[in-house]
Amino acid sequence: PMAGTFYRCPAPGEPPFVKVGDKVQKGQVVCIIEAMKLMNE
Repeated sequence: PMAGTFYRCPAPGEPPFVKVGDKVQKGQVVCIIEAMKLMNE
């Protein structure tokens, strides 16, 4: 598990990477997790 802050959008005011019910593809970014000031997709 990775502990950190979860971001559903790339920036404030922008649409989320994915919404409930969306189909996702392998390799698609679904969120950003910030841990120790490093951003991980």
